[in-house]
Amino acid sequence: MSVLDVNGQNEAYRVGAALKVAQAAGLITDTDIINSAVRQIERLTVAGAVGATGNGNILVKISANLPNLTAKAITVAVANSDATASIAAKIKQALSADADVHAAFASISNSAANVDLQRTSAADQDDSINIGYDVSVSAPASGPSSAPTSSTLVAGQGRANFLSILSAKTLPAGCPEVVRQRTMKAWRTGYDLSILTDNLLDTMSTISDVISATGVPTTYKSRSFYD
Repeated sequence: MSVLDVNGQNEAYRVGAALKVAQAAGLITDTDIINSAVRQIERLTVAGAVGATGNGNILVKISANLPNLTAKAITVAVANSDATASIAAKIKQALSADADVHAAFASISNSAANVDLQRTSAADQDDSINIGYDVSVSAPASGPSSAPTSSTLVAGQGRANFLSILSAKTLPAGCPEVVRQRTMKAWRTGYDLSILTDNLLDTMSTISDVISATGVPTTYKSRSFYD
């Protein structure tokens, strides 16, 4: 890991030291790490079944500020009398088979008329993501209405969320306010230097895991930290 060196100390180490102090003071817990990283889930809901003689195509469109997904379009064939659940299942199958979609959304599932796409990793809410479909394409299906927009089922949360969790905490007995302030300072520094990343939080479930990733040993004991 390439990080800055401030006053002869590795910056990642200084961030880890601050977290270690906050952990010892009872200010932060494993639950805070788990809750700070949430994978966004977008939901597309199919609007209407295919008519008795309405077989044809629908064009599923994905737009997002993500690699190869700024204007992704996938044609999905539907059959006569396909119910909304059947259409949702076919959309799910088509999206799952696309490498670009699967890279951005590791979990793609369907239930009833809904298709849910979960981000591959945690990140702050991305409102650029939209999944919809259009029935006005070549050999269009008749019966279902176009559904141009998706809805956010679960809002994404990333490393920035940890600051809001920390700032809202009630200090435990004996924990000075300076511990909270210095921990927030350290977290912001780690954020700015990309020491503390969304992927780091997403793949770790304990404070000790995060501290270890900064290089601070479990035997570390603070004297003065992060002035």
